[in-house]
Amino acid sequence: MLLDASGSMGALENGKTRMGLAKEAINQFVDSLPEKAKVSLTVYGHKGTGDEADKEVSCSTVEQVYSLSAYDSKEFTNALGKFNPAGWTPMTKAVEQAMVNLESHDGSENTNIIYLVSDGIETCGGNPVQAMEKLSDSNLSPVVQIIGYQVNNDGLTQLKEMARAANGQFINVQNQEDLKAEFKRTTEMAEVWSEWHRNSNDAINNLNKTVQKQLNDWHQKEQEKMNRERKNLQLAINYLNEENKIDTDVFLRLDENYRAYYLQVDKEARNLYLELDQLNRESFLDNWEEISEIFLKNVSE
Repeated sequence: MLLDASGSMGALENGKTRMGLAKEAINQFVDSLPEKAKVSLTVYGHKGTGDEADKEVSCSTVEQVYSLSAYDSKEFTNALGKFNPAGWTPMTKAVEQAMVNLESHDGSENTNIIYLVSDGIETCGGNPVQAMEKLSDSNLSPVVQIIGYQVNNDGLTQLKEMARAANGQFINVQNQEDLKAEFKRTTEMAEVWSEWHRNSNDAINNLNKTVQKQLNDWHQKEQEKMNRERKNLQLAINYLNEENKIDTDVFLRLDENYRAYYLQVDKEARNLYLELDQLNRESFLDNWEEISEIFLKNVSE
């Protein structure tokens, strides 16, 4: 969760600040997340003031007030109480910090969903669209949800471009109820598609293992048959030689021929096994990538 805590979030709505209403909605949202979900909260714009004299400190400060971990109601509520709307809007730096916070959570093993809540545009000279492109291209494979809170035209344009750059979704909410509804919708969709993602990956993993076992069994049986055939030929040739049924030249020629034959058959069986094994691996990777693309597309819509 990336939360804009710039001065404009102090604007009033029904007697409460946008920030206060956003905090309530976020608290309710994380409380409803699946038990195994890990949560983090990063804020930006919460230092200094909107004055030019405070721009440097405000634009240089992004803080993770709740480190990525299991949800703890008391600790998360305390984290929400550590800041108030104050200064400028270093949105680019916040997105870059999200990449650092999640760098050990590869998208192939984790579902990384990033929510960015803001009521305006970048005011610290950064390029949040470019930052979102970099985030999208990273190994995090993030699902990005950008929520504008009563955003004006300039903000709408930039936040939409950020969502597009991250292959994510943008929605502009007008009040706290809209914000709560959006959190609820995305949570429900993420749960449904996460379950589908897990089940689909389990299915292709099981298929991959089944095919691999069949290949291994086939190769082992072929090896056993070839070894029996080799031993039988060797016994037959040795018998003919020992009983003087064939002379030495014929024996040596037959011995050389059956050994060459064995090596050729063994090579062909091994090459076929390796070819089928590679096809199985490629099929697994293609299916895994297709499932991941479908999952990311649908949790972003």
